Amino acid sequence: MSYIYRVFLDEFAQAPPLRNSLDAGHPYRVPSVNCPSCGIWGAGEFVYPSVDVSSFDADTRRKIVKIGDSGRCQAIAVDAFAAYAAKLEMVLGSNRPIEPGTCFGPLSGDGSGDYYDFMWTTNAVVVKEHVFRRLCHEGFELLGVTAEIDRPDAPHELLIELEAPPLARYASNLSVKRCGVCGRNLSKRLPLCDLAISAGSFNEEIPLQRVRDWPPYLVVSQELGNAIKDYEFSGVSMHPVELSS
Repeated sequence: MSYIYRVFLDEFAQAPPLRNSLDAGHPYRVPSVNCPSCGIWGAGEFVYPSVDVSSFDADTRRKIVKIGDSGRCQAIAVDAFAAYAAKLEMVLGSNRPIEPGTCFGPLSGDGSGDYYDFMWTTNAVVVKEHVFRRLCHEGFELLGVTAEIDRPDAPHELLIELEAPPLARYASNLSVKRCGVCGRNLSKRLPLCDLAISAGSFNEEIPLQRVRDWPPYLVVSQELGNAIKDYEFSGVSMHPVELSS
């Protein structure tokens, strides 16, 4: 049986646990959508920290929402969003699909305490700089962006956010219920013990990916997972996931 790993927060990373916090988010997002069936939504679960919104043309930038700018947070109609997403995907490429609330730009915010090797926010995973460099030195092609974290309490090692394109898909025996109007995922979270990933959807050359059918799930290649285990990095747990048809 071929397998990869799901990676996730280890709440018991050390004994005793380190005291730390990371309160951070991404500076830009695409609009939410106003679906006549689902209502207004914009999950913000697709995250591309390496994308520089200043590279977009003026018309595209006009619809980008800057976090904190409440005057520009209006949702747009389903057809208008679909056209806008298609335009963005032509610029960003097939590995960066767009959904309502997709986030751009480097993670920024406040932090404190002693960081684990892996740190987590609601929709992002960051690692200490030496962890990123070590894994890249091992040959893993990871896309990392320096997080802009304010640490007034003490000097700290840089944190690197890892970009995880949402390319991995559920195995064919797992169903996903979606809204017939806007495509929103209406399924419940799949228990980890039932998770299986389509082998055809997982590109081994991209060792860290989101599961497109449930974006909070992050998966890594078997080789990257083994390296994480061998180096005994803190703050991360792993669970094997079957690669299936």
